[in-house]
Amino acid sequence: MSSPDAAPASDNGTLAKELSALVESTNFDDKICLEDFTLIRVIGKGSFGKVTLVRKKNNSKVFAMKILTKSHLLKRKQVEHTKTERRVLSVASHPFIVGLHYAFQTEAKLYFVLDYCPGGELFFHLSRMGKFDEEMARFYAAELVVALEHLHSLGVVYRDLKPENILLDEMGHIKLADFGLAKDEVTEIDSGATSLCGTPEYLAPEVLARKGHGTAVDWWGLGMVLYEMLTAPAFDACGVRVAQDPVKGKVVYSERTFQPGQVIFSEKAFVAAPWSTDLCGGCEELRSAAATAASNPSIDPRHRCHCERTGASKIMYSSRLQDNVGRRNVVVGIMKTIDGIEEVDRARCILKCLAMYERDAHALDEVLGLTCTGQQRVMNAALQLRRQLPDIFPAGFTDQQMAMLIGVLNTNSHELENLGGSGLFLSACRMEHNCMPNCSFTTFDSTLWMTAIRPIAPGNALSIDYGNFFYRPTPERQESLLESYGFVCTCEACVSLPDPTRAARCLSGNCPQGVMLPCPVRTNAASTSIQPNQLQFEWRCQTCGKVADTAEHSRILAVEQELLENGFPESLDEVDAVVRRGVLHERHYLLFWALDNIGCEAAATTAFQAEAQMAEHRRALAQIWERIIVYMNVVVPTAHHEKTIYYDNLAQVQVVLGDLGAASQAFARAFEISCLVSGADCSPTRKLQRLMEKPPQTAEELRQLYAAEAQHRRRPASEADDEDMEE
Repeated sequence: MSSPDAAPASDNGTLAKELSALVESTNFDDKICLEDFTLIRVIGKGSFGKVTLVRKKNNSKVFAMKILTKSHLLKRKQVEHTKTERRVLSVASHPFIVGLHYAFQTEAKLYFVLDYCPGGELFFHLSRMGKFDEEMARFYAAELVVALEHLHSLGVVYRDLKPENILLDEMGHIKLADFGLAKDEVTEIDSGATSLCGTPEYLAPEVLARKGHGTAVDWWGLGMVLYEMLTAPAFDACGVRVAQDPVKGKVVYSERTFQPGQVIFSEKAFVAAPWSTDLCGGCEELRSAAATAASNPSIDPRHRCHCERTGASKIMYSSRLQDNVGRRNVVVGIMKTIDGIEEVDRARCILKCLAMYERDAHALDEVLGLTCTGQQRVMNAALQLRRQLPDIFPAGFTDQQMAMLIGVLNTNSHELENLGGSGLFLSACRMEHNCMPNCSFTTFDSTLWMTAIRPIAPGNALSIDYGNFFYRPTPERQESLLESYGFVCTCEACVSLPDPTRAARCLSGNCPQGVMLPCPVRTNAASTSIQPNQLQFEWRCQTCGKVADTAEHSRILAVEQELLENGFPESLDEVDAVVRRGVLHERHYLLFWALDNIGCEAAATTAFQAEAQMAEHRRALAQIWERIIVYMNVVVPTAHHEKTIYYDNLAQVQVVLGDLGAASQAFARAFEISCLVSGADCSPTRKLQRLMEKPPQTAEELRQLYAAEAQHRRRPASEADDEDMEE
């Protein structure tokens, strides 16, 4: 019995003839055939065939070859759709529409040779990043408008606009693809087509109503795509739930599966502020290029602040401070001298929150319910504020509320590196801490997005590393968490697993490659009640199982204490000398951070210099970054943001050494990791992609890319380094 979807046998001959006719007018070269191309790899698969990356042998140009199996087209009644696609591609010639270069056939298959778009689907980037900023969304939407207008001018309605059908070329411009559902000879906005077709979640109302439709359905589709680009899954709609745990308090649980690199949710900062004082007083953005050209020539000459772009300032503060920038700067200057506040961005965030409270007395309810530590310190700060700046307190706002606000901001704010400031994200505050987290958060401007870095199954608790403790020993992690957040971590890494950061050599004498790690020893106390000073460890070899005796235990601790008291090694030779003593393993955290210090100090003095005598120092610097990366990959096997930094550091050194191949490989590795921890479409990831594809060629080019980056983002190191506030 034939399949219900199969074409009647009597029609197969006619359909086969129609298939043959598809390519007659499109074959640019009568002799073109499959042998004219080198097949590189498969880049996509579908119901009717596959898409392969190919290179034309006579000119080395790269294309995407769409291969359609004729029998599948016949069986699934896709001949008419294929004919429509061929017709549209033959008449559409536009930079934002994928181009058809060749078409040919064999007895069993059809071949369409199309533009290759190495940027992949817009859907991929959107799912990784969660959402785009307004500038990026506007850019893509504008190009889609131009592409759709071109199709409409040809009498073609597209009817299947969605992120999966929007490709990106090598320059990041769009290419509209897949015209199987398009219809030609449609010139009216509301009539000309009647079929119910398209992707369900993008269908226009008139298509669903089956009353006839025209080109207007494409503008509905554009609106749907634009909405998707601008609105990532919010915390409350991303497939997670918040539950109350009797011990941990609020815990976020996943209700669906997430894969590494997948954006779980994104959110705008509840409040954010920069720390720079060299900003426009009306919007707290970098002053326009014209105003700052003399003092900061690195600013893009096209740059304009919000006030210049819109002609209006941002409403950020209370009426008493919003328009009186001079008074505002005086207030911020006083606040940053108070113990417990101390920073310009913290002072600004406090003032912005007070303005919210003035407008709505319930605006801070959720904020004031968050965890905070150092309560006596922040209460002292609140009382000092009341004495020195009583006019900033809104009516009814108590000293206790002020102390809680300061404490919450101190405890929960995240640094916003590219913005040059800090911000508070309420949804991220709901995530629990884990020293081996399954999520990583990334910030850009005032937006945070949460990305899975491990596979997450339904029912798993979502977690992040509060203190970025990726290469810190268990006792240090626990003490820091207790001091900063007021709790003792009882995650598996702290109370059950060996600590890989305190690796020592096996001292058995017959296990030369063995590595001893301190393993938590179970006590009678419940894990939830363990205090940092109550944790007990035994050093156990991970190869032979030997447990260090009291003397060996003391020997390991003595070498650790010696390094802590006398200072870290200050050169690669000194690090190697410690390792040769045969007690600490090369991956021990004290030696890791010694290498990190050596590398950072050396990079600051040698990275951009081109003198020949520095070559040996740079080779040593490359060796340092390579060692650190090797150790990181053992101790922190999952994707981690710090790995992108170390690979980036290595790549920079390789550029200066002239090894551009190694530099490109290091940039590629940094890009790969950044895709997993931050998403493929965030600005840092895209920058790494550009560096991977076209690394700097000289030390001077490298210096221009890195040395002058965003001076306003550097937090002043001391009071003396901060500029006077300007009106």
